[in-house]
Amino acid sequence: MYNTATVINPKGKIVTRYRKMFPFYPYETGVTPGQDFCVFDVPKVARFGVSICYDMWFPETIRTLTTMGAEVIMHPTMSGTIDRDIELSIVRAMASVNQCYFFDVNGLDTGGCGRSIVCGPDGRILHQSEGTEEIIPLELNIGMAKRSRELGILRLGQPLKSFRDHIHSGTNLEFTNLIYLRLI
Repeated sequence: MYNTATVINPKGKIVTRYRKMFPFYPYETGVTPGQDFCVFDVPKVARFGVSICYDMWFPETIRTLTTMGAEVIMHPTMSGTIDRDIELSIVRAMASVNQCYFFDVNGLDTGGCGRSIVCGPDGRILHQSEGTEEIIPLELNIGMAKRSRELGILRLGQPLKSFRDHIHSGTNLEFTNLIYLRLI
C-alpha cells in the first residue's frame, strides 16, 4: 500500500502518480515508501513537482524536485498535529531556499486542521487559509521564479544556482560535509 497523489489533466487522463517517500510512522503503518521523484510539465505554463505531507521535512526531496526543474511544488497534506506552525515555517523556507512557488494544501476534518499556505519563490506568503474550506484563486507569475533563480532572491542569494553549480563541478558533497564537521 502506498500513499499516492495522482495528477490528472483537464481531459481526465492520468498524467503521473507520485508515491510518498517518507511515510509518517507509526501513523502510516503498512504504507510502503515510494522511490521516485515526480515532476511534470503543464505546456506553456510551468514544470511542477509533487511531494506529500511528511516528505517536506526532508529538504533533499524539495531540492531534488527543483533541481529537476520544478518551478511549482504541489504538496497535499493531511496534518492535524500540534506542529502545524513548524510546518508553515518549513513551507516558507522551502519556497525561498529553492526559489519556487509552494502550495501546501492541508485537508480538513478527517485528520487535517486546514491552514493551507501558498508561498512565492522569495518565501513570502501569497495566501494562508484558516481552518475552513476555501477556493484559492491565485495568478502566478512563473517568470518571477525564473527571474529569482537568475538574479537571486530579492536580488541577493542564488541558493538553487549555487547548489547546481556545486553539484556540476564534481565536488563530492559527502566529503565536503565531513571536512566541515571536522572544522567545527
